[in-house]
Amino acid sequence: MDKKKVILYGCGKRCQVILDILAESNMAVVYIIDSNSNKWGEYFGGYVVSNPSCLLDKQINSLLCITVADEKCKNEIRTAIKSINNEILINEVEYFDLIKMLCIQISERYAIERKIKKITSNIPTVLFDCYFGLGLGGIEEWTKDLCTEFVRQGREKSFIITSYGEYDISDVLQDKIIFRDVIGEQNSIKIISDIIKKNMPCTVITSQLDIVFFAACMLKKIYPNSIRIISVVHGGCEENYMGYPKFRESIDLYIGVSEDIQNALRERGVNPQKTLHMTCPIKSDEVLIRNYTTDCQKPLVLGYAGRIEIEQKRIDLIIKLICILEEKKINYKFKIAGEGRATSLLNEFINNNSLNNKVNYLGKIDRLAISDFWKSIDVCINVADYEGRSISIMEAMANGAVPIVTHTSGVKEDITDNENGFIVPVGDVYKIAEKVEEVCSDRSKLKEFGEKSHDIITSKSKMCVHIKFWNEVLNKVWL
Repeated sequence: MDKKKVILYGCGKRCQVILDILAESNMAVVYIIDSNSNKWGEYFGGYVVSNPSCLLDKQINSLLCITVADEKCKNEIRTAIKSINNEILINEVEYFDLIKMLCIQISERYAIERKIKKITSNIPTVLFDCYFGLGLGGIEEWTKDLCTEFVRQGREKSFIITSYGEYDISDVLQDKIIFRDVIGEQNSIKIISDIIKKNMPCTVITSQLDIVFFAACMLKKIYPNSIRIISVVHGGCEENYMGYPKFRESIDLYIGVSEDIQNALRERGVNPQKTLHMTCPIKSDEVLIRNYTTDCQKPLVLGYAGRIEIEQKRIDLIIKLICILEEKKINYKFKIAGEGRATSLLNEFINNNSLNNKVNYLGKIDRLAISDFWKSIDVCINVADYEGRSISIMEAMANGAVPIVTHTSGVKEDITDNENGFIVPVGDVYKIAEKVEEVCSDRSKLKEFGEKSHDIITSKSKMCVHIKFWNEVLNKVWL
């Protein structure tokens, strides 16, 4: 029987996820296409990246999947494709629909081949999903912290599935990391499936719409009594709101990291009885001891800690903010910590504008130094397009920094505008500059707002409360 054919447009992370699943399916890739001419002729996932003009081929008769997430970019691609071949869009398939189609196809084959696994334990294994690595990020830190606490409290059968590599992990987790062998290997859904099957009965705690999540959903169809899936939704973005509900029949429980996420999932048709929300634990001193820059003759200290990326985190807007602060002649210093693909852009901007005495890029800082970092900061800046509920903002507030942040998911649970911080519209960097200028002029707000922020976060983000919540959740899904 001939394989069905598919064209993948866009060679990024989502395209790689499709390729990781396709190798086990009855579907063949005809082309991988990208609009970026610099990628044409290069290899991606074992395939040569092609020019969109290849769609002039009238004999293709294939499905087309545009793998990019941004809806504006997808519409631009659709317009460009129509100008090349007006007929190709007849067979377009949405990204998550293609994945679901592939997973159903693979699960049907696996169901025929399956062997009934003898259950030898009454205590389900807990498998955390950190498929893309354990590097810098809120998801990664939350996963490591929660898995560590599980093991310390007696849940020895707790593991993290991640990509191969060396990461900063505690001694407790040294034998709790399950590495997949090779990043981008095209049969990785089989590797992950085998890991999950080996650990049944198990609760798979997923954090992203990735191979671990899709493999778990696929196996749930075959072994419904041996797998429970808890999807922790960390991002308040359209991709998650579109993707997760498509797999609602496989997910036992959705947990949003904010009420905004929980409500958005319910609005998309997810059963309210299967949704919860949680507050991630944050290390915080019971009594805040720190100083603020109250002398207006001294520069107000701004801070950002997180991924140095343009996508989502908008480092380009932080650069624009600095330009506005310079134009306004505001007395400031800016400390920036983290790492990412926009590091060179940031460093070039600092050097080209002779801002080294005002803007300090610190690179990645040790987790143990986070508290000291934020205690040296007067104002926490976050200009992200979307968040789930930013761990970085919460850590800043826990250490008394005053937040001036964009209106992303979860911020209103912790920040009351003009009482313990400021919330501005997404993308409005001029408004952020106005609020920085306001605080710079009235330094009395620092101590007042900072102490309120500390008290709010400390009261709701204790690890003991979080562990109690998770013990109840793990028991609930196996009732």
